[in-house]
Amino acid sequence: GRNGICHALFPEKGFVRPGFTVIMGDSHTCTHGAFGAFAAGVGTTDLEVGILKGVCAFHYPSTIKIDISGRMPEGVFAKDVILSVIGRLGVNGATNKVLEFAGPIVDAMTMESRMTLCNMAVEAGGTSGICLPDMTTVEYLWEFIKNEYADRKAALDDFSRFFSDSDARYDQVIEHDVSHLEPLVTFGYKPDHIKPVKEMGTIKVDQVYIGSCTNGRIEDLRVAAHELKGQKI
Repeated sequence: GRNGICHALFPEKGFVRPGFTVIMGDSHTCTHGAFGAFAAGVGTTDLEVGILKGVCAFHYPSTIKIDISGRMPEGVFAKDVILSVIGRLGVNGATNKVLEFAGPIVDAMTMESRMTLCNMAVEAGGTSGICLPDMTTVEYLWEFIKNEYADRKAALDDFSRFFSDSDARYDQVIEHDVSHLEPLVTFGYKPDHIKPVKEMGTIKVDQVYIGSCTNGRIEDLRVAAHELKGQKI
């Protein structure tokens, strides 16, 4: 029926909105930060308290701003971008911190691509990832929120409450130019073990898994279908 991975279904059903605080019992809850929410995975005790009392305690996290700029090369996608960020930060580089993704590349991304970015913030040790809401966010959510606002502009004006302040203090601000980024793969047991696909040489592939909460959404499946078109599996 209509079941599946929670981090894919919750956005599709309009359960997450800008400004929400979201907790789930899974580390990749940070996915939902793509909507301008603070979303974090928690353990069973914190989840139980959250369900029963509506509260959850967090250490106040500092924020690393990742300003992603340049021009996306052909064949490079959000997964490559976030892998390159993790390769730069390392798997512990954002421990107990929030990664705020910004810049023209993020502005041009679909919500699905932003979810991929935020989903893997935890692979750098991050508590959460977040993108600021914009008209792309409004369009994605419009069917679920259209009865709450006069028009899309009114919705965006409301969501602007959750923009970063002009004088916001960041632990770091990292300029990340993707103009020369190539398709990447992880080759070890940690997500910061990355290298360009072309450096992998010729490798026999026995199994391929297309899916997951990172990038198993319809736009990802369409990319895979395009690459496999005319091929025999």
